[in-house]
Amino acid sequence: MSSSLFPTKVARKFRGYIWVLVLAMLVINCNKPVKNKDYFPHSNGDWWKYRVSNISGYVIKEFSGTTHSGNITYQNWLKTYYDTLAQPISQETNYVLVRDTMVLFFEDLDSDPWVYLRFPLGVDSAWTFYIDEELVTARVISLEENFSVEEREFEDVYQIRYDNRESEESRLIYYAPGVGIIKYSEYSDNELDYDEELLEYKVK
Repeated sequence: MSSSLFPTKVARKFRGYIWVLVLAMLVINCNKPVKNKDYFPHSNGDWWKYRVSNISGYVIKEFSGTTHSGNITYQNWLKTYYDTLAQPISQETNYVLVRDTMVLFFEDLDSDPWVYLRFPLGVDSAWTFYIDEELVTARVISLEENFSVEEREFEDVYQIRYDNRESEESRLIYYAPGVGIIKYSEYSDNELDYDEELLEYKVK
C-alpha cells in the first residue's frame, strides 16, 4: 500500500464518521419536542391584531396588567373589537396563567380554564380537560414547516384541535414560535362559526 494514499483514506473515513454524526444529530433535533414557552409570548404590553371573519373590522388582544384572586395572580388579556373606522365596538377581559408545563386560558374568573398548551409540545400529543362538566380533548395535529396567514409566512407552526364531543363544538388554533396565536377558528357541527387571522403584532 502506498504511504501517500493512507492519509487520504483515513481522511475520507473520518469525514464519513462526521457525516453520520451530523445526520444523527439532525434526526434527534427534528424529533425533539418543544419544551419552552416561545409559542405563547405573554409579556405585559404584548399585543396582536386580527382580522375577524364575521364583522367588518378587527380585534386587538393585549396583555395589560394583572388581577389577583385568592392566592393566584392572573394576567389580563384585554380584547377590543373595532369597526372599519377604527372605532371601538366592544371590549372584554380574559385571563391567562402561564406555568412551566401548561398555558391556561380563562374566559372569566368564574369559568373553567381551557388548557391551551401543555409542554412539551409534539405531534400527536394530547390532553383532556373539562369545561362546564363537558370533556374537551386537545390534540396536536401537525407541525407545519411553513404556514401562510394573511400573505405572511410563519415557520414551525403547531396546529392544535380542541374537541367537545358532547356539544359538537371545536376550536382550531395555530401557534408560531416567538409570535403566539396566528390563526383561531371555532366550529359547530363542523361548520365554521368564527375565525381570526393575524394582521400585525408586537411582542417583547
